[in-house]
Amino acid sequence: MKKKIEKILLLLTKKNKIDILFIIFLSIIKAFIEIVGIGLLIPLLGFISSEQKKNEIIEFLPILREYSDKEVILIFIVVFLIIYLLKTIFVIFFNSYNAKHAQNLYVEIGNKLLKKYLDNNFLFFVQNNSAKLIRNIASEVNLLASGIIMNSISLLSNLILFFGVCILLFSYNQYTVFVIFILLIVSIIVVRSNNKILMKWSEVRNVESARFIQKLNEVFGSIKEVILYNKSSFFSKQVYNSLRNFADSALYRDIYTAISSPLIEFVGILIIFIFYSYLNFILKIELSEIFVILGVFAFASVRLLPNLIAVVRSYQSIKFNYPAIDNVYSELGKSLNLNQKFKRIDEINRINFQNVSFKYPNTSKDVLKSVNFLFKKGDKIGITGETGSGKTTLINLISGLLKPAKGKIGINTINEIDFDKYKLNIGYVSQSVYLSDDSIYFNISLNENNSKKDRDRIKRLLGILNLNKFKKSSKLSIGERGSKISGGQIQRIGIARALFQKPSMLILDEATSALDEKTERKILKYIFENFKESIIIFCTHKKKLLRYCNKVINVKSGRIKFLK
Repeated sequence: MKKKIEKILLLLTKKNKIDILFIIFLSIIKAFIEIVGIGLLIPLLGFISSEQKKNEIIEFLPILREYSDKEVILIFIVVFLIIYLLKTIFVIFFNSYNAKHAQNLYVEIGNKLLKKYLDNNFLFFVQNNSAKLIRNIASEVNLLASGIIMNSISLLSNLILFFGVCILLFSYNQYTVFVIFILLIVSIIVVRSNNKILMKWSEVRNVESARFIQKLNEVFGSIKEVILYNKSSFFSKQVYNSLRNFADSALYRDIYTAISSPLIEFVGILIIFIFYSYLNFILKIELSEIFVILGVFAFASVRLLPNLIAVVRSYQSIKFNYPAIDNVYSELGKSLNLNQKFKRIDEINRINFQNVSFKYPNTSKDVLKSVNFLFKKGDKIGITGETGSGKTTLINLISGLLKPAKGKIGINTINEIDFDKYKLNIGYVSQSVYLSDDSIYFNISLNENNSKKDRDRIKRLLGILNLNKFKKSSKLSIGERGSKISGGQIQRIGIARALFQKPSMLILDEATSALDEKTERKILKYIFENFKESIIIFCTHKKKLLRYCNKVINVKSGRIKFLK
């Protein structure tokens, strides 16, 4: 428990902690108002039920002698209602503030986690399944904010109120300590009895929530194959199994939470009747006194029992959502710099690979071995090689997406560049161009608000790339992953996106494979005429494209050989 609290505190900012302390302060005020409201019942019921009590009250407040009994009772009722109205207003404010704080905390931590992910290098995303990352931002952060932090505040708030009411009852009649003690014992038994089961199902929820998202990504990502190969039943079963396990974890949580409420309520009602029998038949207290005690106790129980139930539920919810603390902390807790600034190199004059080798983590085989070359401004380089030879890895090293395991990469006058600190002015068209379900203008500029100058540039590029029909359809959605357009159009939008950046180095990784020869020639002519000073790299299987290159590299078994 101590380590969990330490992790939560490390995730919170100073402002978050101040806000939480303020909410705890409001909880104390709320509990105080509740206790005062319950406490006012004692003189009211005493005045109504007992002449002796009435005289004691008048003796304590001599000003009441000026009023009749009915007027005194009316005064008590009015004061009681005023306090209850104030309490109601305060509780509405408290609950609203609490809910707003929980959602703000969710947005703040979720945004921080997303920025942390985006600050990682390309290798991080290669090694981590996107379903896990999506789950952490969309689900785990919310569970941390609402299911852990806010439930902890609720637990503390309800405990303050519970013990405050208990002190009030005990101060009025010491025999109530037995009732309170039994209620506490029952609550502890309820919590302890399902503690291990809740922890077990919390782990199931943690695993299946990520697996469920992963399976959905796989289904929708391969929807053509699912339809063509009639695999809907197979994938549906996979998704169903994850969803069923995830739902079962929530079911068992809800069942054990639901069991605790009626059990505590039943024990509470039973204790009140046993307490009445004890006062009446064992202690033989006068009925007027019993009436006051039970009246106060019954009204207090209206708050005490739901309050105790809320304590148990909050505790159960916290235990069930425990994995969210570790999930978020492991991703975010060790982050030291979420606002890292990069230096941008706009003009690339030379790229120098010096004995560069690379292998992926947890593997023993080098994908690339002792690579040496020098590319200069204006070079047009062709990279060829069989599938799996290491071409894409070489491209990722050149672009700075990957860092070498051995050797150095130099850019301009920088002998060994640190790609964690520098970003290159690169245009990159990969084999698989990702498009958002948005307008063509957004997909080219990756900007929601384009200036007139930028819109004019995009229109020119659309004309050059034979995408004229999109010029007037600035708000027309092109579908998720470009589902509403052809493969050739997707590639051309990818090329337009790269050229829009005015790159000093342009990388085309099989970027024209879906284009007809005429369109390909037109695009390449435009590139070579308008980007003469840029380094242009073709990663291709098309030998005819190599005639445009002054340097040609063949990659084989992780080693490179200059063919030209």
